[in-house]
Amino acid sequence: THFDRRDVSTITADDAVKWKDTLVTEKRSGQVANDIWITAAVTIFNWLKENRKISENPFAGVRVATAKKVKRRERAFTDEEWKKILAASLEPATGRLKAQKAAARRWVPWLCAYTGSRPGEMTQLRGTSVRREGAIWIIDITPEDGTVKGASYRKVPIHEHLIEMGF
Repeated sequence: THFDRRDVSTITADDAVKWKDTLVTEKRSGQVANDIWITAAVTIFNWLKENRKISENPFAGVRVATAKKVKRRERAFTDEEWKKILAASLEPATGRLKAQKAAARRWVPWLCAYTGSRPGEMTQLRGTSVRREGAIWIIDITPEDGTVKGASYRKVPIHEHLIEMGF
Protein backbone atom coordinates (compact mmCIF):
# COMPACT_ATOMS: atom_id res chain seq x y z
CA THR A 1 0.00 0.00 0.00
CA HIS A 2 3.03 2.28 0.22
CA PHE A 3 2.90 3.00 -3.53
CA ASP A 4 -0.87 2.60 -3.99
CA ARG A 5 -2.16 4.17 -7.17
CA ARG A 6 1.26 5.59 -8.11
CA ASP A 7 2.46 5.42 -11.67
CA VAL A 8 5.52 3.15 -11.50
CA SER A 9 7.51 5.57 -13.62
CA THR A 10 7.25 8.19 -10.84
CA ILE A 11 8.90 6.02 -8.17
CA THR A 12 12.42 7.25 -7.46
CA ALA A 13 15.45 5.68 -5.79
CA ASP A 14 14.76 7.93 -2.78
CA ASP A 15 11.19 6.57 -2.63
CA ALA A 16 12.57 3.03 -2.72
CA VAL A 17 14.92 3.76 0.19
CA LYS A 18 12.11 5.37 2.22
CA TRP A 19 9.97 2.28 1.60
CA LYS A 20 12.84 -0.02 2.55
CA ASP A 21 13.14 1.83 5.87
CA THR A 22 9.54 0.86 6.73
CA LEU A 23 9.95 -2.86 6.09
CA VAL A 24 11.66 -4.04 9.26
CA THR A 25 9.11 -4.42 12.04
CA GLU A 26 8.65 -6.44 15.20
CA LYS A 27 7.17 -9.19 13.07
CA ARG A 28 9.45 -8.86 10.00
CA SER A 29 13.22 -9.23 10.11
CA GLY A 30 15.73 -7.54 7.84
CA GLN A 31 16.44 -10.92 6.27
CA VAL A 32 12.77 -11.41 5.37
CA ALA A 33 12.56 -7.83 4.09
CA ASN A 34 15.52 -8.48 1.79
CA ASP A 35 14.63 -12.02 0.70
CA ILE A 36 10.93 -11.47 0.08
CA TRP A 37 9.88 -7.84 -0.18
CA ILE A 38 12.91 -6.19 -1.78
CA THR A 39 13.66 -9.15 -4.03
CA ALA A 40 10.07 -8.99 -5.32
CA ALA A 41 10.32 -5.24 -5.97
CA VAL A 42 13.69 -5.59 -7.74
CA THR A 43 12.34 -8.43 -9.89
CA ILE A 44 9.19 -6.57 -10.90
CA PHE A 45 11.04 -3.35 -11.67
CA ASN A 46 13.72 -5.28 -13.63
CA TRP A 47 10.91 -6.65 -15.79
CA LEU A 48 9.50 -3.15 -16.22
CA LYS A 49 12.93 -1.85 -17.27
CA GLU A 50 13.57 -4.78 -19.67
CA ASN A 51 10.20 -4.11 -21.27
CA ARG A 52 10.90 -0.38 -21.56
CA LYS A 53 8.15 0.71 -19.20
CA ILE A 54 10.70 2.57 -17.04
CA SER A 55 14.25 3.74 -17.74
CA GLU A 56 15.86 2.78 -14.40
CA ASN A 57 15.08 0.36 -11.59
CA PRO A 58 14.74 2.51 -8.45
CA PHE A 59 15.12 -0.61 -6.26
CA ALA A 60 18.47 -1.68 -7.75
CA GLY A 61 21.01 -1.97 -4.95
CA VAL A 62 18.46 -1.36 -2.19
CA ARG A 63 19.02 -3.68 0.78
CA VAL A 64 18.24 -3.67 4.48
CA ALA A 65 21.45 -3.82 6.49
CA THR A 66 21.48 -7.05 8.47
CA ALA A 67 23.93 -8.41 10.99
CA LYS A 68 26.01 -11.32 9.84
CA LYS A 69 24.95 -14.56 11.42
CA VAL A 70 27.39 -15.69 14.04
CA LYS A 71 28.79 -19.08 13.11
CA ARG A 72 28.61 -21.27 16.15
CA ARG A 73 30.50 -24.07 14.42
CA GLU A 74 31.50 -25.42 11.04
CA ARG A 75 28.70 -26.47 8.73
CA ALA A 76 30.25 -29.88 8.17
CA PHE A 77 29.33 -32.78 10.43
CA THR A 78 31.89 -33.83 13.00
CA ASP A 79 33.30 -37.36 12.86
CA GLU A 80 31.13 -38.28 15.85
CA GLU A 81 27.99 -36.95 14.12
CA TRP A 82 28.80 -38.89 10.95
CA LYS A 83 29.25 -42.06 12.98
CA LYS A 84 25.84 -41.58 14.62
CA ILE A 85 24.10 -40.86 11.31
CA LEU A 86 25.66 -43.84 9.55
CA ALA A 87 25.01 -46.15 12.50
CA ALA A 88 21.36 -45.03 12.64
CA SER A 89 20.98 -45.76 8.93
CA LEU A 90 21.89 -49.40 9.59
CA GLU A 91 19.13 -49.91 12.17
CA PRO A 92 16.07 -51.77 10.93
CA ALA A 93 13.10 -49.63 9.92
CA THR A 94 10.32 -49.59 12.47
CA GLY A 95 6.64 -48.91 12.16
CA ARG A 96 4.91 -48.54 8.84
CA LEU A 97 7.78 -46.96 6.92
CA LYS A 98 7.30 -47.48 3.18
CA ALA A 99 10.00 -49.47 1.40
CA GLN A 100 11.17 -46.44 -0.64
CA LYS A 101 11.59 -44.29 2.46
CA ALA A 102 13.35 -47.09 4.32
CA ALA A 103 15.76 -47.48 1.38
CA ALA A 104 16.40 -43.72 1.29
CA ARG A 105 17.00 -43.66 5.05
CA ARG A 106 19.43 -46.55 4.61
CA TRP A 107 21.40 -45.44 1.55
CA VAL A 108 21.32 -41.64 1.27
CA PRO A 109 23.70 -41.01 4.21
CA TRP A 110 26.14 -43.60 2.90
CA LEU A 111 26.01 -42.30 -0.67
CA CYS A 112 26.60 -38.75 0.58
CA ALA A 113 29.49 -39.87 2.77
CA TYR A 114 31.22 -41.75 -0.03
CA THR A 115 30.50 -39.40 -2.95
CA GLY A 116 30.46 -35.96 -1.35
CA SER A 117 27.06 -35.40 -2.95
CA ARG A 118 24.18 -33.58 -1.35
CA PRO A 119 21.14 -35.44 -0.02
CA GLY A 120 18.90 -33.75 -2.60
CA GLU A 121 21.13 -35.00 -5.40
CA MET A 122 20.88 -38.56 -4.11
CA THR A 123 17.14 -38.56 -3.50
CA GLN A 124 16.33 -37.37 -7.02
CA LEU A 125 18.27 -40.17 -8.73
CA ARG A 126 16.50 -42.64 -10.99
CA GLY A 127 17.25 -46.31 -11.45
CA THR A 128 18.88 -45.46 -14.77
CA SER A 129 21.28 -43.10 -12.95
CA VAL A 130 23.12 -46.11 -11.53
CA ARG A 131 24.94 -48.13 -14.15
CA ARG A 132 27.99 -50.22 -14.81
CA GLU A 133 30.81 -48.85 -16.94
CA GLY A 134 33.21 -51.70 -17.58
CA ALA A 135 34.12 -53.09 -14.16
CA ILE A 136 33.07 -49.95 -12.28
CA TRP A 137 29.63 -49.02 -11.01
CA ILE A 138 28.81 -45.36 -11.69
CA ILE A 139 26.20 -42.85 -10.53
CA ASP A 140 25.24 -40.23 -13.11
CA ILE A 141 24.24 -37.00 -11.36
CA THR A 142 22.56 -34.81 -13.94
CA PRO A 143 20.59 -31.54 -13.95
CA GLU A 144 17.87 -33.41 -15.87
CA ASP A 145 17.10 -35.31 -12.65
CA GLY A 146 16.74 -32.11 -10.61
CA THR A 147 18.82 -29.50 -8.81
CA VAL A 148 22.54 -30.29 -8.88
CA LYS A 149 25.52 -28.50 -7.37
CA GLY A 150 27.06 -26.32 -10.05
CA ALA A 151 24.17 -27.22 -12.40
CA SER A 152 26.47 -29.62 -14.21
CA TYR A 153 26.64 -33.34 -14.94
CA ARG A 154 28.91 -35.50 -12.78
CA LYS A 155 29.85 -39.13 -13.15
CA VAL A 156 30.69 -40.55 -9.70
CA PRO A 157 32.15 -44.02 -9.12
CA ILE A 158 30.42 -46.08 -6.45
CA HIS A 159 32.85 -47.13 -3.71
CA GLU A 160 33.32 -50.89 -3.43
CA HIS A 161 32.33 -50.78 0.26
CA LEU A 162 28.83 -49.61 -0.76
CA ILE A 163 28.58 -52.51 -3.18
CA GLU A 164 29.74 -54.93 -0.46
CA MET A 165 27.01 -53.51 1.79
CA GLY A 166 24.39 -54.39 -0.85
CA PHE A 167 23.81 -51.17 -2.74
